[in-house]
Amino acid sequence: MKFLIIFSFILMNFNLYAQPNKSTYGKVIYNLSKNNNSDLVEMYFNNSEYRLRKMKSLADTLTNQQYLKKIDDIENDQTLSPQEKVSLINSNLPNASFYGKRDNDYFLISSIMKKDYCVADSQKIKFADWELINTSDTIINNIRCGRAKGILDTEKYIAYYAIDIPTNLAPYQFRGLPGLLIYVENIDNPNKKLTLKIYQLDWPLYADNVKINLCDGIKIITQKAEKDERDKAIKRSLDALERHKKGEKVTIDEIF
Repeated sequence: MKFLIIFSFILMNFNLYAQPNKSTYGKVIYNLSKNNNSDLVEMYFNNSEYRLRKMKSLADTLTNQQYLKKIDDIENDQTLSPQEKVSLINSNLPNASFYGKRDNDYFLISSIMKKDYCVADSQKIKFADWELINTSDTIINNIRCGRAKGILDTEKYIAYYAIDIPTNLAPYQFRGLPGLLIYVENIDNPNKKLTLKIYQLDWPLYADNVKINLCDGIKIITQKAEKDERDKAIKRSLDALERHKKGEKVTIDEIF
């Protein structure tokens, strides 16, 4: 009986700290504060890849299908002029999304005239160099955390990471820690204060419908090609608006 109790405890302890497999996902929302401006940053991740986007607010969680329906509703509103539709659609544009892997692959998801492109970053990203600090565990938002100090270019940082969430992925240039980033701040530049701290965490997030690779099935182009496509789209939109001003009939698709 005593043996069974001990064995059961070992199994419970193993399940609690077992590393997730490749199908285990997580979702984290950070509060990014920079120079007294604040944004929310949403990241879905697993052990090898992540997707990232800034959020206007917690309510900014429209799926792509919901967003497209909203745009269609604006386009089909016969009471709006083309200029009013342009203004409304621009005000509802989603923030840019990014996709990255454990290595330096990093992509921006760009929408031009309702067509999505996966824009490859032409430069290798430089990440912070981290050194772990041997201290007792710190509890942040009920998460057991380790501590590290880092440097990026000439900027120095202090960071806390989740000991029991083993992924080295993190937003922007802060990846490379042995656990999920929970909190980071720069420590010697008060005129350019930056903090990134956890706001909401769902982990593990067991789901079959989490799509992290936003570039799957999307054409990958260079930054120059993306700029060329966007310049062409702007010219087409301006030409269509000019024709509308002259009394010609134009469709909303010619503007967007």
